[in-house]
Amino acid sequence: MPRRKALKVVVDVQFHAITCPGVFLAEQQDVFLNVELLGQRRRTKSVPPVFPFLFHEKLRFDKVFSHATDPIQIANALEGETLRIELVQLTYPGGDLLATYEDSGREFLFPTPRISPTYPGVDREVLLQRSYSFPGIAPKLEFSSRTIIKEVTSVSSHSSSSKKREKKNHRSSIAREESVQPNSYSTFEHPVEASTPHSTSRPSSNKKDVKC
Repeated sequence: MPRRKALKVVVDVQFHAITCPGVFLAEQQDVFLNVELLGQRRRTKSVPPVFPFLFHEKLRFDKVFSHATDPIQIANALEGETLRIELVQLTYPGGDLLATYEDSGREFLFPTPRISPTYPGVDREVLLQRSYSFPGIAPKLEFSSRTIIKEVTSVSSHSSSSKKREKKNHRSSIAREESVQPNSYSTFEHPVEASTPHSTSRPSSNKKDVKC
């Protein structure tokens, strides 16, 4: 099956703390962060509800952009990716949403006009938007991020689609042939054979890394 070059983005976000001087939560249940990036959702461990919230935890996100061939295309693709961070308190099943932060993947990972930050992994800060149930001023999230873009190989989607169409046509042809053949076991119910699911192969060995 033909293979083509693609670019994989691997993002490590180190969540340090959330600060909010002078603010005290009325409820005593633990809090945590829900983070959605590159179509994946992760959450941090739970910490006591006393500011500052000290997470000191790294979350990893990754995605293969099969049609990207250079970092500029990756940056443009990240413009369409949404980052969402939620500060949640376990006051009841499902949690109470205290504050949120939302931005495009590009602005979050590359806040400067350049593709590569001047100092990768440098500590940064953003203000969360508090909900109606959050007392006091907007909390501040302290974090650092590191993004790696590496070249991988992926199976051509066009080739995969062609294979599926050929397989479907082959099965239809067999079904038509069987339908015109006389069946001497008219009272016998033939079992229906379930199609075997195909596992998606993971990308093969990496060739080249481009660090941002």
